[in-house]
Amino acid sequence: MAQVNPIMLISAAQIAMSKNNYDDAVKHLSNLINAFPKVTPSIALIQRCNCYYQLKEYQKCIDDGLTVLNLPDLQLQEEIVAGIKSIHATAKHRIAESYTALNQPEKAKEYADNIEEIEKNFKDNETSQKLREEGNELYKSGDIEGALKKYKEAFELNKTSEIICGNICAAYLKIEKLDEAEYWVNKSLELKPHWQKGFYRRGLVLMKKKEYYKAMEAFNECLLTAPNDTEIKKMYAEVAKSCTEFGLNEEGYPKEIKKGLEELQKDSWVNEK
Repeated sequence: MAQVNPIMLISAAQIAMSKNNYDDAVKHLSNLINAFPKVTPSIALIQRCNCYYQLKEYQKCIDDGLTVLNLPDLQLQEEIVAGIKSIHATAKHRIAESYTALNQPEKAKEYADNIEEIEKNFKDNETSQKLREEGNELYKSGDIEGALKKYKEAFELNKTSEIICGNICAAYLKIEKLDEAEYWVNKSLELKPHWQKGFYRRGLVLMKKKEYYKAMEAFNECLLTAPNDTEIKKMYAEVAKSCTEFGLNEEGYPKEIKKGLEELQKDSWVNEK
């Protein structure tokens, strides 16, 4: 039987979560947790708990949250729920939210003092999701202004959603309002700092603005989590070509960009048709 490499599993889970691919993240985290049952990683459990919540698998979220509460408390390096810094407080919050989603308010009250706020946020998030979906339909039909209106209404109800910020960015990018697009993609990355799609969109916006060196940095961030992604490679190569065509800026290449460009020139995929 092949030995399980915990670092690879953690990395794979992080990559999946950076793409909001919570199904794959659950698989990797479960493999990690099952491989080390005597030293159950509490960080992995709270991350899986959150993934189950995002997937609306509320009972599984509750089960993981309860397990976390029986383990030592730890401080999170990166918040899962905005403003909550420990795994126990995060677990209680997700448990309360899950019981609220399951229409069990009395159970929810056992884990949260601010249950009225949680109930309101849950209802607002449900409404926000419906508005976002309506916006998506308008976007697909070509009504970008209508889509923007729906997305912004959705954001007013859920100001912690990087996905809605990304939708707004995409709409502004579609109608060539680049400053607005840049503002919203930066907002999405404030909410989720390692979001791959956020960096990809930032790269697209910066390319449109002809800020090629910054665009290269953004696509490079994407490649750190998805080194074999064909579309990202293609965009990275395209922006690298623009960098060489326009030459050095006044300060010269940033060190990491110059290194990336040198690597690009060596790689065969730069010249793929």
